[in-house]
Amino acid sequence: TKEHALLAKSLGIMELIVAVNKMDSIEWDQSRYDYIVETIKTFLVHAKFNEKNIRFIPISGFTGENLIDRQESKLLKWYDSKQPTLIECIDSFSVGERLLNKPFRMNISDVYKSSSKGYVAVGGKIEAGLLGNGDKILISPGNDICTIKSIRRNNLESEWAVGGDNVDLSLVVENPSILRVGCILSDPEKPIPLSKRFIAQIVTFTLPIPMTNGYQVVFHAHSMEEPATITRLISLLDSNGAVSKKNPRCISDTCTALVEITLGRLSCLELYSSYRQLGRFTLRNGGVTIAAGLITEFYDNPPKKSSSSPLTTTTTTTSNKK
Repeated sequence: TKEHALLAKSLGIMELIVAVNKMDSIEWDQSRYDYIVETIKTFLVHAKFNEKNIRFIPISGFTGENLIDRQESKLLKWYDSKQPTLIECIDSFSVGERLLNKPFRMNISDVYKSSSKGYVAVGGKIEAGLLGNGDKILISPGNDICTIKSIRRNNLESEWAVGGDNVDLSLVVENPSILRVGCILSDPEKPIPLSKRFIAQIVTFTLPIPMTNGYQVVFHAHSMEEPATITRLISLLDSNGAVSKKNPRCISDTCTALVEITLGRLSCLELYSSYRQLGRFTLRNGGVTIAAGLITEFYDNPPKKSSSSPLTTTTTTTSNKK
């Protein structure tokens, strides 16, 4: 859906494959395929995807045509063997950088089971750092230390895991009930910050009503969600990231802005400049995604210089700070 494309962009996904399915049901009609390609491409480019990073593949999930190989003569008339299959296209994706030299961070997306033996099994993605059996890590929120009992990586037992891996961990923990989806495991010596009030750069999509001070939203970041309030509209930004208007009365559709956001409680967050995946978020209202953003500054932590962002190129703004 269109919303999924917007969510993908807000989560930092820059390359897309659009698999045009059920082509067998229209006898591999090239004109219909071309129409679909142009329609989808127009929307994705409008959503700020680079046209060079969007690839289209005609397939049939039912027959398996053009997934791994192709034999359909009607397809081969206009989609020759020099063009990739779906698997070949997936294999050609560039591999993202693994943050091995940064302090350990892992977001918990599943809590599988707990037991009277004092351990709990959790699953999630390691965003940065290294992890080994027997390591002690911090659970946040909760500020409780646990010990790694075992690691499963790619469904196999492993002695270690690194940034970029999706893993299942068995943790020895005194109080298993504190572990929930949205918690973060981090290095006890360099723990993840806890914050409830911060400055963010956002891009709005379609808003039910213009965004004003006091606008209520649901804040989604990594695996957590939390009720939140837009407590201050700091400025509107132009396409180059420069301030076009300070202290606007409202924010409308498809605008870029700096805002102050206040969450209902302290939550595990990072600056986008420090950990990109943990510094991204989306805002929802009424079950619809209305904005995506990047955390640029915490009010309860020293400000850090912001890197250029994929939303617009701008630096952290601290003007009008209360």
